[in-house]
Amino acid sequence: MSVALQSDGKILLAGRAASGTNSYNFGLVRLNTDGSLDTAFGNGGKVTTDMGSANDAAFSTLVQSDGKIVLAGHSGLARYNSNGSLDNTFSGDGKLTTDYSISGAVSVWGGKLVAAGGNTIDRYKADGSLDTSFSGDGKVSTDFSVAAISVQTNGKLVVVGDGTLARYNGDGSLDTTFSGDGKAQVGFTAAGVTVQADGKILVTGSGPTFGGALSGNDHDFYTAGYNANGSLDTTFNATFNTVGTAVVAQEGGATPTAIAPHALIQDAELDALNGGLGNYSGASLTLARHGGANAQDVLGVSGTLTLSNGSVVLGGTVVGTYQQSPGQLTLLFGTATSAQVNSVLHQLTYTNSSQAAPTAIQLDWTFNDGDPTHPLATPITIMASNSHADGHVWINGNHAAGQTLTASNDLTDPDGMAANTVFTYQWQGSSNGTTSAAAQTWS
Repeated sequence: MSVALQSDGKILLAGRAASGTNSYNFGLVRLNTDGSLDTAFGNGGKVTTDMGSANDAAFSTLVQSDGKIVLAGHSGLARYNSNGSLDNTFSGDGKLTTDYSISGAVSVWGGKLVAAGGNTIDRYKADGSLDTSFSGDGKVSTDFSVAAISVQTNGKLVVVGDGTLARYNGDGSLDTTFSGDGKAQVGFTAAGVTVQADGKILVTGSGPTFGGALSGNDHDFYTAGYNANGSLDTTFNATFNTVGTAVVAQEGGATPTAIAPHALIQDAELDALNGGLGNYSGASLTLARHGGANAQDVLGVSGTLTLSNGSVVLGGTVVGTYQQSPGQLTLLFGTATSAQVNSVLHQLTYTNSSQAAPTAIQLDWTFNDGDPTHPLATPITIMASNSHADGHVWINGNHAAGQTLTASNDLTDPDGMAANTVFTYQWQGSSNGTTSAAAQTWS
């Protein structure tokens, strides 16, 4: 469901309306300020619109400056006059279908509409035709799935989806004055975005639970603030240790676990460099077990981060160098922005190679520009895996009547044998099926 407020205080509610068995249309309701149906709108306060598919649903509602109402969703756009009737000056019949599900729409100058969803951003003229002054054909393709869109007062588009925040110029090109290349990485799955009156940007979404053991199943609501240039707004935060959240890993070299998927490094002096994008050249980070490096600790990387031939490579860009020895990893950053450093931290991983690992360790983070009186650490709980025992049992002796047979074994357990483990054997005669008591020998 989507909600919008008209300038007169009346409330618009949009979603889907049943039109038969397993069939739905766009649904729109207008309420008076007291919550009653506005019977002057549509049919008794309600409007339904068949967009051509069995699963039509409106996900976004906006009111244009001229009072016209736009719904966007699956499977397209619909524009209505202020009384609820379809606006036939838009696409001929008030409806425009798309081959993707629209997750967000905004109104821009001249009555133009921008719709976004999936990997597509389209801009339409007031009459519903594609605006070819936008990217040449009215369409822009993205490398992330768009979840929401907002517009700045200067007409630039701010778009979020997956873990990306991007800004586009009025011609559809990425705005390279924003985070250096037009895109900033968000440390959670972004679902909403709004531009504040001061030009700063708020992004909302969800991510794994912060502040407790990260099992991968529990999620929290997240909000992040960005400056107009795409850098993190460090005034929008509470002071907390973003690498102190306990994580759960597995022994035996199982699937690596992200150590600090929400890590945010802040250094006022370094963050202010490079036009506010940050420059961490010369800063370093060392990861190792508290009390000294241990070869059981396997430190690695995931996602768009790779360690190759001494270089730290993020999304194809070299952002530093590294040194690695058993149980220890040191990163030395080059001309990396604040966002790039944070992205590197998000993609560091841990697993334990031993089949008999301790149940818990502490992983220390050492920054060369950190406060030595407040060291940072990540607690790691290591889940034991039940490894299969290995080995053989054999019988020595002459297999004949009146002779003694002795059983022996070389069984081992990678998880370790329990103290004073005793093996018992049950003998069974092959000729008459008789059995004896459990013992190591049988005569």
